[in-house]
Amino acid sequence: MRTLELVCGTNGEIIRFDGPVYGETMPSLRGRRWDYAIGLRGLSGVTRSSRELDLTVKTTDPAQLDRMRRLMDADMANGKPGTLVADGEWKASAYVTGSDVDEITPRLVTVTLKVVLLEGVWRREATTQYNPETLASYTDLDYPYDYEHDWSPSLLANTATNPALSPMPCRLTVYGPATDPEITIGGNVYAVDCEVPSGAYLVVDGLSRTIRLTMNNGDVVDHFADGRRGSGLDGGEYCFQPLPAGESEVSWTGGYGFDLTVIEERGEPPWST
Repeated sequence: MRTLELVCGTNGEIIRFDGPVYGETMPSLRGRRWDYAIGLRGLSGVTRSSRELDLTVKTTDPAQLDRMRRLMDADMANGKPGTLVADGEWKASAYVTGSDVDEITPRLVTVTLKVVLLEGVWRREATTQYNPETLASYTDLDYPYDYEHDWSPSLLANTATNPALSPMPCRLTVYGPATDPEITIGGNVYAVDCEVPSGAYLVVDGLSRTIRLTMNNGDVVDHFADGRRGSGLDGGEYCFQPLPAGESEVSWTGGYGFDLTVIEERGEPPWST
């Protein structure tokens, strides 16, 4: 971990810990922990949960302490957790619940922050774009909606990669027009029985367990009930199925484009890159 910052959940302001507030090595962030129950011949209830830790920071500018207090207290009062960001990509939801002053000198103030990591995990997202199969003879496709990217054959892909060694949550974003979109990844069918109009997009989020359609005018429609669940997890047709570890084959009915976002999880921020 080379850099760390806290993004305020209330207004998006950023507190950096490499100046004018300095966090130095922050060793307490390096820990990780699983919760479990010990059985006769194994473990049960294996999960990660919230954990509390202390972070010591220093500053030569007392105004920075006032700013930190204002932002951190706002998150607590508004019930909007901030986000710790390590190296610009690994993120963890967190509240700063309090602080203790360790030392005050004419030039330096040292403070210990009480931090609660809400889910006990750090997450990094990686997105792959899949273009409509009908683009094989075209150089680009001009959608009636101004997306952040242009669809072209160079984006065509038929595999998905989860770099972790265990299944990870994923998010699918389907761009309209599409009718009852159905995508198969690693043998599981991700499908939603709904209409995605031209200029709209549908997000199936396996982390938050939500299915929402955003229209081109910004209106959001809930389609949670329309996601196919089959017999549930590992049943072969579960819309919130985690992505298998390694490389998986991808196939879909074509005619529409979509993004696949792999949400990689780990118990601590990176030691290296």
